[in-house]
Amino acid sequence: MTKETLFTDLTKASNSLLQLARELSFNTISDNCLYIISEIPNELIDAETKRRISNRKNRTKKPVELNEAIADIEILYPILHDLNLVIYKSKKNLTIIDIRYFSRNSLELEYRKLVENNTPMLHSKVSFPPYHKEGEKVGINWETGNLRHHWNMFRLIFTARRME
Repeated sequence: MTKETLFTDLTKASNSLLQLARELSFNTISDNCLYIISEIPNELIDAETKRRISNRKNRTKKPVELNEAIADIEILYPILHDLNLVIYKSKKNLTIIDIRYFSRNSLELEYRKLVENNTPMLHSKVSFPPYHKEGEKVGINWETGNLRHHWNMFRLIFTARRME
């Protein structure tokens, strides 16, 4: 991914993400997309705490069109190591895609020197909750902490404690 091909690459990755999400979830996924940008922190904390912190920050962000998001990404381009596109929230008429970036500055010094001339990587991802079973479709909005997610987490914890 180069600075010149950002729009094309992000458009293709967004379409790929929407297609992947439709295959793996039971939600209606709209083609009408808006974007938010967030940094992937280099912190050693558990996934659930990371998810909660990320959601708290994302709730305050105003989703924008792809062109506006690209303008921000172009500013960040010199320090970008990795871009991950993840569906933050999907409604019937709107899908909000979170463009998560990992900065080269977060890398260890030795590895940073190895990859400093590499172009940033680009990935489309659909995340699964801890209670997900192989082959089962997922609720794409689980990361926002909806009622279904809380119920399934309660069931998972209750089942795990009964097995102890």
